[in-house]
Amino acid sequence: MGLKKRVVHVSAVDRMYESLRQKSGETSKSVLKKASACIFWRRHHLGEGIEVYLAQRAPTMKFLGGLWAFVGGGTKENESFEACCVREVYEEVGIQLEESRLTPASRWQTPDVSAIRFDARYFLVELKTNEVPDYKKSQGELVDGGFWKPEDALELNRLGKLIFPSPVWRVLKALTGEESPSLSSIEEAAQDEAEEDTAWFITPDVSIAPLRTPTLPPATHTNTYFLGKKEIFIVDPGSPYEIENKKLVTGIERLGLKPKAILLTHHHGDHVGGANFIAETFNVPIWASRDTAEILGESIHVERELADGDVLVAGDDEFEVFITPGHAKGHCCFFSKRSKFLVVGDMVAGVGTIYIDPVEGDMGDYLRSLHRLKDMEVHGMGPAHGSPIVNVREKLDGYISHRMAREAMIFNALKESPKTVKTIVESVYKDTPRFLWAFAARQTQSHLFKLAAENKVEEISNTWQIAKS
Repeated sequence: MGLKKRVVHVSAVDRMYESLRQKSGETSKSVLKKASACIFWRRHHLGEGIEVYLAQRAPTMKFLGGLWAFVGGGTKENESFEACCVREVYEEVGIQLEESRLTPASRWQTPDVSAIRFDARYFLVELKTNEVPDYKKSQGELVDGGFWKPEDALELNRLGKLIFPSPVWRVLKALTGEESPSLSSIEEAAQDEAEEDTAWFITPDVSIAPLRTPTLPPATHTNTYFLGKKEIFIVDPGSPYEIENKKLVTGIERLGLKPKAILLTHHHGDHVGGANFIAETFNVPIWASRDTAEILGESIHVERELADGDVLVAGDDEFEVFITPGHAKGHCCFFSKRSKFLVVGDMVAGVGTIYIDPVEGDMGDYLRSLHRLKDMEVHGMGPAHGSPIVNVREKLDGYISHRMAREAMIFNALKESPKTVKTIVESVYKDTPRFLWAFAARQTQSHLFKLAAENKVEEISNTWQIAKS
């Protein structure tokens, strides 16, 4: 089928992103490091199959913080995978192993979910009766841990209560119902992951597919999400690059998925760049909020306008629409009713903050939307940039606190004397690199517009001051 040519929508925010990429020397290359992980297992005390040990990574960790995984970590210089595994196991859970007890199980490589990626080797180790892993030995790198039968851990994942990296999910699935670990099953799972590297499973009804996009540094990719198991919604196919879109199409076809519609969180180019291509390739409609549809105009035809509270059905999975304006008018989030996992677009990011433009966004709306999400029962969040987030309340509190602290700094600067936006930035953003000051100036305007709407400040002849009335 021939693909139609359409006018490309370029927003003011897209132009700002392009300017910053040029000034920062942004690169799309991620760092691939070596790592080892240990699959600890033991026989169930009632003789009902096996149990494996999982530990929760501290939410503050840059790589997959908050997710549940096997014990392990990165190699040191000139360190073998086996030596790394022995060292990490001792440092993290206090068990001293000999390399001879390690059974090589599989190899895994992280997709482009973050700037840091790992080429990891997994090893199987059967624990002795007197060996009990203690995550508290990790000095804060791990915050919880325990043994689960693989099928029990997967059921908690289905409900969104345990969220794993995709390799852990696949290993657990391979071990389900086994009387002892099957190396061939684990190796087959690793091979499946390598061949199906387009998507990374988060829960059974939510998968992530990072695609390279022209986005705001330090991010280099935008996460496309698949909602559903076989019949799916595709959220934010944002790449304008042909190679990325073809990779997405190939992955969807290889996985045997059946797209039902494309969902857009908002109108920015790094979220909609591939929408027309993917929609026409699979002959599916594009759905978005009314505001997003109006902004995109003829560049992208939105067939259905989504409203707050709409429930979208894919197979036996249901996803509720939440309209969360602030970063952009009509911004949408999509909530899995089964796993309570929330795809949040640009409400938060895996690393860093969210830019609020004074024209395309609204700081007051953004903070109200953050508070709304905070009041929900959410087990995990999927941002457009970065890894899944499980410390939901803490993350949202942090974003709210950051914005309110910045607002207080701006307000206090005006208490000293009236100022232009330029002099406010010079006062408030002293520790920020100068090439970011153009962004800081527009972010400052967003805060000032919010304060003005609250009758706290006023602008007179391009100078801002504390409101007199």
